[in-house]
Amino acid sequence: MAGAGVAAPVAAGVTFRTANAGETPDASGPRALSVAAAGKLASTLAEDLGADAAGTYCDAKGRSLVVNVLAEAAAGTVESAGAGARVVANPLAELKSARTALEQDAAVPGTSWVTDPTTDKVVATADRTVSEAEWATRAAARSASPPAAAATAPRAARPSSSR
Repeated sequence: MAGAGVAAPVAAGVTFRTANAGETPDASGPRALSVAAAGKLASTLAEDLGADAAGTYCDAKGRSLVVNVLAEAAAGTVESAGAGARVVANPLAELKSARTALEQDAAVPGTSWVTDPTTDKVVATADRTVSEAEWATRAAARSASPPAAAATAPRAARPSSSR
């Protein structure tokens, strides 16, 4: 009876181990990751790539991590780790510099900016409380900022007053 008790788990182990033996993992692209796994992989890759890393984002459609990099060699490292790689022009230091310039030279209530890793730019926006004159004045400051800050999103139309 003791022999039968040992044989059953061994047979089950063989069955489970070989059940997926015919399947090969799809190595043609980034793998789908949980939020926690994507965050951990992003941190690890940022540390490994150092200055060649230029931001990360999650591709919601593919449920995969995309890492912006500055060099093709870094792209290979990212792809071999299971994430998507995108070679971009702006290093994180330049994007940070653009944000700092906006904070110092273009801050006005009703404006905001964000570093958008999907476009590799700092995107500035203004709500309807910002007048056309204020926006034009701030546009001069934005154009004097590093190139990464040049993109601006359309702002909401200011409603006309009936009074």
